Amino acid sequence: MDVHAKFARQALCLGESGQEKLANSTVLVSGTCSVAGEVCRALAISGVKKLCLCGEGNAVDGSDIDAHPLLKPGDEGTPKVQAMFRALASLSESVAVEVVEGKPKEAMLRHVDVVVSTCCLEEELVHLSQMCRQINVPFVHAAVQGVCGRVFADVGQQIEFFESEDEKSGTYAIEAITQEYPAAVTIIEEQKPALVTGDRVRFWGVKGMQGLCTGNLHQITVTGLNSFTVDGLDLKEAPTYKGGGYIVPERRSHVLCTQTLTDALENPTFPLAHGKDQSRMHDMHTFFRSLTQTSKGTSQSNLSAATFLRAKEVQENLARINPSFCSKVENGDPAALFLQRAMLSGFAKSLAPISAVVGSMAAHQVIIACTRVSCPLAGWFYFDVLKLFHAAQEKEDVTRVSSAGLQNSQTAAFGRNPLATELSQLRPFIVGLGGVGCNILRLCAQMGVGLQRYNGSITIADSKAVKPFDTARGGLFTAGDLGTPKVHAASFAVNRLKPQTSIHCLHCDFENNPETFHDLFWDSIDVICCAVDTVPTRLLLDECSVQRQKTFLDAGVSGTRGSIQGVIPHQSVQWASTRDPPQAGAPSCTLANFPYMTRHTVLWAREVFDNTYFNDPHNANEYLTKKDFLEKASKNRVSYIETLRSIASTLKTSRPLSFQDCIRWARLLFEEKFNNRIQQLLHNFPESMETSTGARFWSGSKRAPRPIFF
Repeated sequence: MDVHAKFARQALCLGESGQEKLANSTVLVSGTCSVAGEVCRALAISGVKKLCLCGEGNAVDGSDIDAHPLLKPGDEGTPKVQAMFRALASLSESVAVEVVEGKPKEAMLRHVDVVVSTCCLEEELVHLSQMCRQINVPFVHAAVQGVCGRVFADVGQQIEFFESEDEKSGTYAIEAITQEYPAAVTIIEEQKPALVTGDRVRFWGVKGMQGLCTGNLHQITVTGLNSFTVDGLDLKEAPTYKGGGYIVPERRSHVLCTQTLTDALENPTFPLAHGKDQSRMHDMHTFFRSLTQTSKGTSQSNLSAATFLRAKEVQENLARINPSFCSKVENGDPAALFLQRAMLSGFAKSLAPISAVVGSMAAHQVIIACTRVSCPLAGWFYFDVLKLFHAAQEKEDVTRVSSAGLQNSQTAAFGRNPLATELSQLRPFIVGLGGVGCNILRLCAQMGVGLQRYNGSITIADSKAVKPFDTARGGLFTAGDLGTPKVHAASFAVNRLKPQTSIHCLHCDFENNPETFHDLFWDSIDVICCAVDTVPTRLLLDECSVQRQKTFLDAGVSGTRGSIQGVIPHQSVQWASTRDPPQAGAPSCTLANFPYMTRHTVLWAREVFDNTYFNDPHNANEYLTKKDFLEKASKNRVSYIETLRSIASTLKTSRPLSFQDCIRWARLLFEEKFNNRIQQLLHNFPESMETSTGARFWSGSKRAPRPIFF
């Protein structure tokens, strides 16, 4: 498989240099729990050079398979590290995987670029992080305890990080430059430049002012929405600015020094939490520490919630670490008691969605540490599902439900209540099997959604086949799936993890397919999960969810950013009423004659492509097959004549009958677009032309074009 094609989309975020650094990185992952599996899985499909799995020789049991992304039925009795090794080897053939039994040693750490630990015992964590800091190896910690998970990253001291490719500022066209000190530059207003004081820029393509476009960086001070001054640049004696030119901002960077784990444990910060969440995160951090300091030297896989409920060590640790929280528990504070019950419920168990969030966040920190792209965490990241736990507790003991065959980790965390059965009977409809859709499908299966024995099912729809870049996201596709319909490859991969899951595959487009998506179909589903990247399909699914009174979940990613929105009938507004406004387009005259931004040329090329290879052939086919086509087309007087010309050109005057005719047609099209029209434009508006006010016509956003001679 072509490596460049596989990681093409990822390279758009990391840059070519960042992707190269990642491809030469070695990462050591200590632990074999579900979080470690999520980290390994994410790093394997991201394209690191080598993964070192470090763990004890514990064998796989049935409870391990529930939330683990790399374990499947049939692995019972096999050492976890060996089962994970086999799964990773089949997931990505380009990543080398090495198994190291036992705990990480300092000599081993010196040969890796990043260390990830999923250990839950504080003493071992601190020791490992101190070794990493001493030898300047970035350290990442990730762990899940029942309904809560956390991530921490220590990348070292005085490390420079650069903004990602999709965050950096673009190239901006110059409207004017003044001859003064300091020189003032005005950017064409429509571009809305994302510049801040202190940025450094380069100039290129400026006419006049010789010596400005030398490639040197100049620091700027922003003075307005589309203007700035160039610090220390004196242009009083420089030649007059004649027009044109662009500025290219330098990629921003930040020099950071992160906390050590020891300091972060005693003085925690929560940069992603706000307001009341800060206090809750601090209490959660305290309770997490009290659990990780209890029963030192005991394997956590052998500990249960009941063990901790009877242990005095937990309360003793709480009293020492956070006396105020302990006093709240002793005094019967409802919030403190609820948090204690939630943290202890299902302890030493991992829920698949929480493991996925925490593991993905940790893997992201590893990628940042390897590539130095984007900024790492500057404190603790805590994630919980306390609201779901509260809802589950309200249902507990209302109906005694057998949990046989359901997910052991969920039963341990939420108790025996109707929630488990409701999930098993759920019938979601997942549209789109890209990176987001594949993860939704896998996690639904791991949560026990759509079990056949409970009359549940998961319906998936996608019209595309697996391409190389699909194997670098989602984690369900391998090189052997290339060319296979996504729905079939994804169904096969999920059924290997969860054979009891019932999956219905629809290899078709969702739009314009009423034969498949009829009334009986909508009656057979409960939730619509939208994971497509086109707004029209999202709007159509949103409309269907409103009409059919179905819960609607929309999720998507763009570069390094992502979003998720849930719509519940009669409880929230529909997706269409909260979506972002459409991006403002460019006037047709700007695209055809006066483009000054890269986006303009792309939009022009797309318009030419659509007209040449879709609109014109479509009109010709409609004319040949539909008797009333001309009658309907004549109602649009603006485009009627142009439509007739395109039909005549497609069917008669420019119709190629041989390969030589195709070459001739392409050559004439090139001459028309890139030579004749440009020369005609310059004939009508010469470069020396001035407006009625005496200003140069070709100035500001108008850039004089140059014809291309074949």
